[in-house]
Amino acid sequence: MSQFETTKDLLDYIDSIDELEYANDKNTDHFKISSIDQANYYVKKYKELEEECNNINQSAKDCLEEYSLKVDTWRENSINPIKNKMDYYRNLLEEYAHNQLDNSKKKSLKLIEGIISFRAQQPIINYDEETMINYLKEHNNNCLRTTFKVDKKELKSLGQIKDNNFYFNDQLLDFVNVENKEPTFSIK
Repeated sequence: MSQFETTKDLLDYIDSIDELEYANDKNTDHFKISSIDQANYYVKKYKELEEECNNINQSAKDCLEEYSLKVDTWRENSINPIKNKMDYYRNLLEEYAHNQLDNSKKKSLKLIEGIISFRAQQPIINYDEETMINYLKEHNNNCLRTTFKVDKKELKSLGQIKDNNFYFNDQLLDFVNVENKEPTFSIK
């Protein structure tokens, strides 16, 4: 009679031999599959290991997603109070700068820790694109690009803003709306 009484005994023996051989050296001669039962056993073991890898990957993915949410929440909870303080300080500094520069031509205050300043912003010129193109075709081609789009930079440099109206070649363009913007405040 054989050394192995059941197929299970054989499979357990194969497991123990393979684990020993795998642990000792991957390059030495190893067990060879000699029957369909052994092949089925290794397919089963392979699928179990594959499933284990899939479970590990899924667990890692789930943990990373959960951890990422925790990190995002932590970051938001840590940054929001700081941003609130920064906004508060900014408002205090802006009010102080307004008070100090109100009747002055200066736009900035130099402090030991930095500079607080106001910077004028360019007004926004709104107009109907097609109407402006047609007008510029007749009056000044320099502001038009070959694609017949308005060259806003050239238009601003050649035009004039008076009393919130836009004049081009000393002619009021009633289809243009001038929108003035508040100066921006900066801390450097």
